[in-house]
Amino acid sequence: MTPLRGTCSGAINGFMTPDEALTLYRPIRAGIQRVLKTAVRVCSDADVKRAAKQLGGWSRGRIEIPSETAVDMVSDLALFEPNQRGTRAYDRFLRDHAETLEPGDVDLANQMAGARFSIFRVLGRHDLAGV
Repeated sequence: MTPLRGTCSGAINGFMTPDEALTLYRPIRAGIQRVLKTAVRVCSDADVKRAAKQLGGWSRGRIEIPSETAVDMVSDLALFEPNQRGTRAYDRFLRDHAETLEPGDVDLANQMAGARFSIFRVLGRHDLAGV
């Protein structure tokens, strides 16, 4: 694990301790969760259905998700995966609904616009590379 550089009081040789990094990260993570919770409301049925199909959670004409974590994954994919027109639900959220966020979360939401969410399906090991 690469140490984070910082100027915290306990930083040794310019590096943050893991506890300092977590202390700084917790409010960022909480902000991300607030933004995602608000943003997911703009996902259309088509966005969610497409995400569920990609994750194998579409069966018998409905979404069948085994856990809350899987629901979060479908939601994240629905927000950040471009549709067939190349637009993302998250971009629609920023364009039409960002003002519904708390002022402190608007900048974070705009920074999150650069986020990408990708799913890779591994079919098997590569004979030469082993991955």
